[in-house]
Amino acid sequence: MSVSLNLTTGTEDRAYFLSLLERLAEPVLTAAADRSLRGALPVPPGRELPSYFGPAEAVTRLLAGISPWLESDAGDSRERCLREKLRPLAKVAITGFTDPRCPDFVGNEKGHTHIEAAYLGQALLQAPGTLWESQTPEHQTQIAAWMRAAGRAQAPVFNNHLLFHSLLEAALARFTGDWDRLRVDYALRQHEQWYAGDGWYLDGPEFHQDYYNSFVIHAFLLETLRAVDGGPEWDHHDFTKRMLARAQRHAVCLERLISPEATIPVVGRSIVYRAGTLTLLAYLALNQQLPGSLPPGQVRAACAAVTRRLMEAPGVFDQQGWLQIGWCGAQDDLGEPYIAVSSLYLAANILLPLGLPPEAPFWSEPAQPWTSRRAYSGQPIPRDHSLSGDVLSTSQLQWGTVSW
Repeated sequence: MSVSLNLTTGTEDRAYFLSLLERLAEPVLTAAADRSLRGALPVPPGRELPSYFGPAEAVTRLLAGISPWLESDAGDSRERCLREKLRPLAKVAITGFTDPRCPDFVGNEKGHTHIEAAYLGQALLQAPGTLWESQTPEHQTQIAAWMRAAGRAQAPVFNNHLLFHSLLEAALARFTGDWDRLRVDYALRQHEQWYAGDGWYLDGPEFHQDYYNSFVIHAFLLETLRAVDGGPEWDHHDFTKRMLARAQRHAVCLERLISPEATIPVVGRSIVYRAGTLTLLAYLALNQQLPGSLPPGQVRAACAAVTRRLMEAPGVFDQQGWLQIGWCGAQDDLGEPYIAVSSLYLAANILLPLGLPPEAPFWSEPAQPWTSRRAYSGQPIPRDHSLSGDVLSTSQLQWGTVSW
């Protein structure tokens, strides 16, 4: 596969991202709105059964990536037309997997649904008007009940899964006022203790060399705090500010992992989420919180180049338009046992900046070469410095010392 590494304009990049959004969303939302998503999701060879969680997994992961765009009214007439087409499908799709009478319903008896509930919570928080306020009161009650049951059906797994529980509870706080504050508190405090320094968190008691700091940890910490407005109990020691500084440092590290050829290291589990590996860059870009050392035009150029390389490879989509398991093509052996076709739609996270209007700096600034591209062509680059002095001591985290 040959991918052009010529820097493209913001208009060209936005058009490409929109074409990818349509390609990802069309099969998922059309089948979900028809209440036929469970049967429509392909089952790769060697994986005998469709994922029980498939309908919820595909819809929520897709919506977590495209919901800011669904909520927006920006763009040209073609973009607005596409949005008006997908909005009602997205709204109806949510009511399918949360309705026990629907063939696409996903219950809680097998666990796992706290993950889908968290991505649903993220989508609702990013598109409250489109995905929550437009629902009937009956459907709002149904959706909230499904999320609440999903979050409380099992004890949290002692790793990044704590943040799935915290984010779904934060969404319940925002939309219903009925939430488990302790699950939010526990996830935030525990991740403070798992902070390893220089923008990296452990994933549980041990460090894992993978992209979960980008996939989940930083974005979910920030989104949880944003949903509960920081809260006085979490503002001690500038807690929210510290979380953002760490996320920005991790974003710098992530951008520097992108090679001059727009590749990134193939390392760690869940690598088949493809462009989703750059979730944190996309999330900070959406919220206009990129660090000063990462100009928006530079981040856009890097994200667009990596996305084209990963998503345009032969075999990424099957003949019916569904994603196939793999990194740069169809590579089914890369999928862990918990990976199904529905899991792959976390790749939609790269589309988060579409929630910004075309005139925002991310889209309007001229493209700039990303760090390694400048470095390997002999151009000047800024020195890299670690983030230090941002670790709370164990004693500061004890009850009564910090009023959590």
